[in-house]
Amino acid sequence: MKKLYILITIALISSDWASAQINIDKNDMPLSGQIYPKYTFIDGSATNYATSGANFIWNFSNLISTTISGDTFVSVTSAPLVYNISFNSPFDTLHKATVASPQAANSPIATIQMTDVYNFFKVSNSRYTQVGFGAAINGVPMPLKYDFPDVWYNFPLILGDVDSSVSSYSLNIPNLGFFAETKHRHNTVDGWGTLILPHDTFNVMRIKSDLFISDTIFVDTFGIGYRLNRTETEYKWLTKQKGIPVLKVVSRTGTKTVEYFDTTLYSLGISENNISRLDVFPNPVQNEIFISSTEPINFIEIINQNGQIVYSDKFFDLELQKRISISSLSDGIYILKCYNMGKPSIKKLVKIN
Repeated sequence: MKKLYILITIALISSDWASAQINIDKNDMPLSGQIYPKYTFIDGSATNYATSGANFIWNFSNLISTTISGDTFVSVTSAPLVYNISFNSPFDTLHKATVASPQAANSPIATIQMTDVYNFFKVSNSRYTQVGFGAAINGVPMPLKYDFPDVWYNFPLILGDVDSSVSSYSLNIPNLGFFAETKHRHNTVDGWGTLILPHDTFNVMRIKSDLFISDTIFVDTFGIGYRLNRTETEYKWLTKQKGIPVLKVVSRTGTKTVEYFDTTLYSLGISENNISRLDVFPNPVQNEIFISSTEPINFIEIINQNGQIVYSDKFFDLELQKRISISSLSDGIYILKCYNMGKPSIKKLVKIN
């Protein structure tokens, strides 16, 4: 039955009326207060993601993943206060971000511990850029501005467009040494057409990004330094009003990391509301979440995709922040419902390993 559906879909989108080149602009970028759940996996197959062209059909209907992750975007003011000084300053328009995104803590050096990691992005009429990131390095919060923004997209995306950018940052780490990274990004809009995923079909623009990254490390203890060079290639399929790519493939050192949209992740049937009154972080979450509200939190429920309440707790104090453990929950998408003086606020919650 699935094969028949795929054949019919391909026949329809191959007709003259079914496919048209779309326009990607600032309105299709991530929004503050949104969670974009997705499936992710490491693809060890020989699947060819590189081919592209005008009015192209990419058929990736056989992608299979059971791992759920998600990209969360919050207001810049929701990030730790020390980051706001660097990324919300009216006196530095180059680095004044419009949205922030909490990230998993992945340190480039084993002796460095990183927590409270946030990427900061700026959306303008002409482009979408990452202006830097913030991280607590060995417990010390550090906002790290890029010398020049990393340009992800220039608007509008037009077939054949080519652009490049160079971004870099450096930091001194007391009692450890020095770390710096320089990234050359080369973007090519190399296709448009129709993307077929396991449960979805989209009109898309495709952008290929070649990344040349150089890490410089100096270790005080040994008095030596070295440089590591690496390359990555990103393939991103963008469509209207989805916020993030509906398919993203990152190829590095023989591995391919795949992230893709699936309507089954958005089938909870409950919309988020009262976003301005409630902040939840980190999201996606592994073990603990912190809930912050402008009004006292009286009652919390977590509901799974089957409508079952898998966690609940009542509070009799007047605190505006709560910290709860959800380590026992399985990976998946949940609804977090908080009651503030009897008024419910709803957030989507992504639980990952």
